[in-house]
Amino acid sequence: MQIDIITPVECRVGKFDAQRLKPILSFKKVYYRPTKKGRVKYTYMKQVWSGKDNKYWYFWRGHLPRVLKYLHKHKVPVKVTRSFDRLITTSPPHLTGITFRPDQLELIDKALTAQFGVILSPTGSGKTIIQLGIASCFKKQRILFLAHTIDLVDQTAEELVKYGFGTIGNEIQILSGAHKTTYNDFTGRIVLSTMQSMSRRDYEEYATYFDIVIVDECHRVSSVEDGQYSHILGNCWAQMRLGFTATLPTDLEAQMALEGYIGPVIGELTRQEAVDKNIIAKPKIRLIKIETPIKLRSEKNYLKAYRKGIVDNVPRNRFIVNLVREIFDEKISLIMVHHIEHGKQIQALGKLQGMSLPFVHGKTKKEERMRVKKALEAGKIRAAIATTVWKEGVNIPSLDVIVNAAGGKDELPVLQAIGRGFRRTDKKSEVEIIDFIDNSNYFFLDHLTSRLQLYSKEGWL
Repeated sequence: MQIDIITPVECRVGKFDAQRLKPILSFKKVYYRPTKKGRVKYTYMKQVWSGKDNKYWYFWRGHLPRVLKYLHKHKVPVKVTRSFDRLITTSPPHLTGITFRPDQLELIDKALTAQFGVILSPTGSGKTIIQLGIASCFKKQRILFLAHTIDLVDQTAEELVKYGFGTIGNEIQILSGAHKTTYNDFTGRIVLSTMQSMSRRDYEEYATYFDIVIVDECHRVSSVEDGQYSHILGNCWAQMRLGFTATLPTDLEAQMALEGYIGPVIGELTRQEAVDKNIIAKPKIRLIKIETPIKLRSEKNYLKAYRKGIVDNVPRNRFIVNLVREIFDEKISLIMVHHIEHGKQIQALGKLQGMSLPFVHGKTKKEERMRVKKALEAGKIRAAIATTVWKEGVNIPSLDVIVNAAGGKDELPVLQAIGRGFRRTDKKSEVEIIDFIDNSNYFFLDHLTSRLQLYSKEGWL
């Protein structure tokens, strides 16, 4: 079988050879169809070809390793051709004032060797330094840093300026709704953009502009054919593309999408390795049973139960506020919530107790988010509240305590939420994670069980 890598994003095979690859280029897709008796679950095998014509079938380049492994397993001879050359580094990784750790150098080397794939590294382990270390190896190539929030974009831009990559507006260009350069032509050698801003642009503008694309929090690549990431990454012909995340997605389609558009995992530093090497703070779980007069055992609608038992549960919210007040002078805390209404209620109860609890959420202006972040880092603010807007990528090394007021079940969101406190400092080797035992409803106990299983698997209990 012959496989041609025809562009940096696509491979092709003859349409008859493609029949052999159907089993490895498909995944089980589940959907629900409404009927008179309720929703009925259906499953089918969804294929992930990127295109077809009369002569060839096409698949995403990131799936090439799995295709080759599959063919080798079935003893099918294969020849691979490539239409472009690998990028050549012009210097070793170097950032002024930074001595790379051995694990960082190892991941940088794997990225430069593979030039296509995902780097797994836990929150607080210095992924941005690794990304900049990779970028420092290329002096002329055009690089796109892609993220899903302006906070991440601005944070990376600050680091690029700090380590001498240039100045914003000249060598470094930022594209987002918060910056005046949003609709200008590409001018910088290094471009940073939110995926929202990039997806609004005509792909012909960037298809061949970039040599390297680096995607932060790449687990958000979730669809094989729809969505902003698939539009951008499916049309950007950067020869090198790398993704960084602390946790891989669990959904099958998200896994196939991430692998197809960016590649398989090519390097990993596990959370336990990072703890053992004193790279990140060790989580210490503290479970507290919540006693409230609210009775929800008969409530079978999860959204209604969550609203009554979590968001609008005044005794529970008051308990959380009192808990933070007890440690207010000694430790810096971040209260994580899902709903804006929940955060506002906790904030109001804090005010009644004489505490100012800044609340950061999706509608908070960028300048205010940055002010709160820097005040927390400096210890000028002792506690704050945040929704998912701070669940990923925002580094706040000063945090001593993460209060999981939101609950939750899925592993990825829980890890992201508590990951804000993982960064280790000279004054902090542990981070306390406060979680709650809510026994007023079956859903809450079921979700707690999932979180406990996660904590146990990670060795935190």
